[in-house]
Amino acid sequence: MEYGCWKMAGKTVGGGRQGQVELVTDASGKESGEFALKKLKDDRRIQRFKQEIDAVARLNHPNIIRIVDHRVDQKPYYYVMEYCEGGSLEKIGGRLGLISPRRSKFWTQSAPLSPSHIRPGSCIGMLSLRISSCRPTEPQ
Repeated sequence: MEYGCWKMAGKTVGGGRQGQVELVTDASGKESGEFALKKLKDDRRIQRFKQEIDAVARLNHPNIIRIVDHRVDQKPYYYVMEYCEGGSLEKIGGRLGLISPRRSKFWTQSAPLSPSHIRPGSCIGMLSLRISSCRPTEPQ
């Protein structure tokens, strides 16, 4: 499949009900480094996929992963974001004793997230909120 200028690196880094996430690089050379390409699994979920892209695009904070490319007007549907190694909020938070699985569901599904909730040193992305380090704070 064609994903614009993005070349698959041959490593799956995540996935869930909505999509699968692959490690990619920019074959055009415009962007350097590794990126994560999320491809939509089920075309019936395109509206939710678009909402996810719009939500991330509205956030502007140095500790929030940015979307660098997307395609939602023709198949295959995908978006590309900066890659932040580390794992999911649930896995890392639970392993480090920072956050319970129940609390991670709150963060990833219902918490109002704004830049004021993000502490320096955190790295938050939209791979079901992928992080490299997390110091959670409760919304004010």
